[in-house]
Amino acid sequence: MTVSQFVPRPADPGRSTADEDVDVVIVGARCAGAAAAVPLARAGRNVLVLDRVKFPADTLSSHTMLPVGVSELLHMGALPGILALSPTRCRRLRVTVDAETPREMRIEETFTPIEGIDYALSVPRDLHDKVLVDTMRAAGARIRERATVVGLTWQAGRVSGVRYVDEDGRERVVRCRLVMGADGRHSTVARLVGAAEPYRSSANGRAGVVRYLDDQPPDPDEADVVCQWRDGAHLAFGFPGTPIGRYTLFFMGSPAEAAMARRDPDAYWAMKMEHHPGVARRLRHATNMSAFRGTDQLVAYFRPCSGPGWVLIGDSGHFKDPSLGQGMRDAMWAGRHAATAAMRHLDDLDELDLAMRRFEHDRDQECLPAYYFGNGEALLRPTPRPFKAFIESARDDVDRPFTSVGQRIKTPQQLLRSRLVVGGVARTLLVADDRRGFLREMAGEGRVQAAIVRALIHSRTRFRSTIPADGAENDLASAPASVPPAVVATSDDDVPPAGDRPTVVAREAEAVAS
Repeated sequence: MTVSQFVPRPADPGRSTADEDVDVVIVGARCAGAAAAVPLARAGRNVLVLDRVKFPADTLSSHTMLPVGVSELLHMGALPGILALSPTRCRRLRVTVDAETPREMRIEETFTPIEGIDYALSVPRDLHDKVLVDTMRAAGARIRERATVVGLTWQAGRVSGVRYVDEDGRERVVRCRLVMGADGRHSTVARLVGAAEPYRSSANGRAGVVRYLDDQPPDPDEADVVCQWRDGAHLAFGFPGTPIGRYTLFFMGSPAEAAMARRDPDAYWAMKMEHHPGVARRLRHATNMSAFRGTDQLVAYFRPCSGPGWVLIGDSGHFKDPSLGQGMRDAMWAGRHAATAAMRHLDDLDELDLAMRRFEHDRDQECLPAYYFGNGEALLRPTPRPFKAFIESARDDVDRPFTSVGQRIKTPQQLLRSRLVVGGVARTLLVADDRRGFLREMAGEGRVQAAIVRALIHSRTRFRSTIPADGAENDLASAPASVPPAVVATSDDDVPPAGDRPTVVAREAEAVAS
């Protein structure tokens, strides 16, 4: 595998002197950056957070946090501020397949409590992320908004700081022990360290489109239910939102839908109500609808996320299909765990770099099972019959199998080997009109899951594998665009000669992951 190499730029002596020294610079002030900044600042470390926007500021998101995600807000100390926004506390999840047809199937579950939290939340990101910024400041982190990172400084082959342009247009240099990139899919930090090219990637066959509206549920009992509708090849998700009475609707259909929603929103809305009769019935009294926002750029990936003096957290290092509703949780999990690992070793740079390498290993182990499951969800296809068989068997199960996957209590692969799937398959075979076709589907799904299990068992850090369910697995041309990085050294001797510059992977080959 070849990962983008460093492309140095000659040192500029006039810019090599740092304006200030800190322990950690975090680039990005949203979920991952906040989750890293808070514990570091509380531990007494000097933390500087840079973000190119002024908060509050919106960003495209599915907004979903199941209890396992809400618990990350609890760890951060941001939950009281989030609850002060009066969000709906959603305590049930309902999945409906082929709504309002003779084939309709439905499963409804409550959430297993995580650290005493038994509810999901959906908060618009302009409100949510402003609370995170306030939480960081209260913890002692310094935040500079409208600050755009334009380069890195290097010393002895290690990142030693950042260059950024402040809100007044002045260029600043900050020296630090660690740079944490929390700046999203099109990460500047990833580009600058030569890690923008993923080593594992999978194209997404869907677009994501979001709309907000005022909810007037026909049945008051519906007001706290997170809904998922699976109609034909189309997916829709409904989240009672913030403040109480507001609702977030998230569609995942064909890639062309993102452009259609912008070009002709009325026609798009009419089309989606035809695709999802259950949504049309649930929201028939909705008012005050926002404009649509959407994207067809939903490629899933893993990037190298650690190196000498730097680490990538959140979407800057890893992204998965948003239909799983786990992106915000995983970003906060990554920020918290990377910060916890880093704070023990900030005074020993060699140990710090090894700790970040171990974090990368832990990130992969935490996120790979959901990544593979999401790649199957990203295929534009009707709900597979094996999935329907699982719903048929699981609808009355007291162990809440469906939400246990979203909550990371069980992996999708563990669930697919459970008695529920065996029982569902047996019942489906008894009533199936096309038993041979159903068995062929099961055999195909079995081969896919076997390949995933093998990949998980044998997975190594920065290991690349091709799984049939991934659609265009390793289609790196579809990954977020990268450009050659510009690297600024503090002296000409700090960057090795061009012929000797190793790739990110080669430079880390001797690090040992625990």
